[in-house]
Amino acid sequence: MAGTIDTTLGQLADAEAALTRLSAARMPFAAAYRVSKLAAAVGLELKHFHDERAKLVREYGSVRDATPSERAAGADASVIQVTPASAGWPTFLARVRELADVPVTLSVAPFDPSSVAGLDITPADLLALGPLIMLPECL
Repeated sequence: MAGTIDTTLGQLADAEAALTRLSAARMPFAAAYRVSKLAAAVGLELKHFHDERAKLVREYGSVRDATPSERAAGADASVIQVTPASAGWPTFLARVRELADVPVTLSVAPFDPSSVAGLDITPADLLALGPLIMLPECL
């Protein structure tokens, strides 16, 4: 099944958690293969997004001590954060929005969740997956 998906880096970032949950669902091999190809394509594009966003955080953020829960989760002793109180907040937001608006074309077909009988998926995940899925016209 050939196809492409036209989207943006922001839409892919918004879909990331839902795609991870979909990837963890049990399904027949053919469907699992399509979802794994989709997840791999999204992951490749999101690596660029996360790398660039991290650069922006370092550029506009300020260093603070990590909280005990952040350290327990594996964070370093200090972390960098950007908050609305940060001097560079408006510029940071503008640059992140610009990054999120970058158009992306994935060389994979959208996944049809209705092709997997009994697939449990939430309405919130359907919305988050957006352009990564296709739904039959009859729904």
